[in-house]
Amino acid sequence: MLNFKKFQIDDYKTVTAFRQDSDMRSCELTAGVLFMWRGFYRPSFAVFEDTLVVKCSLYGRRVVFFYPVGKNVPAALDEIEKYCVKNRKKLVFLGVEERFLGDLQKRYNGFVSFDFHRKWSDYIYDGAAFRSFSGKKYSGQRNHINKFLSLYPNAEVKEFTANDIPRALELLKKICGRKETRKPCGRRTILLRRVYRTV
Repeated sequence: MLNFKKFQIDDYKTVTAFRQDSDMRSCELTAGVLFMWRGFYRPSFAVFEDTLVVKCSLYGRRVVFFYPVGKNVPAALDEIEKYCVKNRKKLVFLGVEERFLGDLQKRYNGFVSFDFHRKWSDYIYDGAAFRSFSGKKYSGQRNHINKFLSLYPNAEVKEFTANDIPRALELLKKICGRKETRKPCGRRTILLRRVYRTV
């Protein structure tokens, strides 16, 4: 049986330990992303037979699971299925890496549908090339950085604290007031307000 616990910052080491022992490449199932986006994902987790199971409640309504990580993924999938039956939830996985789709296809005899959304995809860069942005492939990124540095030569990186929340919300309000950005800002504002409340 899966005993889910709400994800808190103190659980960082638990999630990180499972990630370090796996070759999973998705950024979604990292302690940093789970904590930073906890207002959106509302993550909870359980450990079953040395396997991490993360359940999320998108917008507080739709229950989804990340693909389990650990020593006994089949047993964890069994428990996820039982949870869904007991709680009358659809079995939905989020952010499944392509290499695991075949396992799900086999497990469910091909009765699996999946969607690919490029805007939700992770980007994997070569570390050395990313540091220097050399070559034609990185010209777009290089141009963005150069433009930023020319527009804001005195910019500096600082830790975001609770004292910065009013300024951040004011900036968001200013951006959302522009005609070209007004439409998508409503949901973003709500999500960012939730994230800021947790700082």
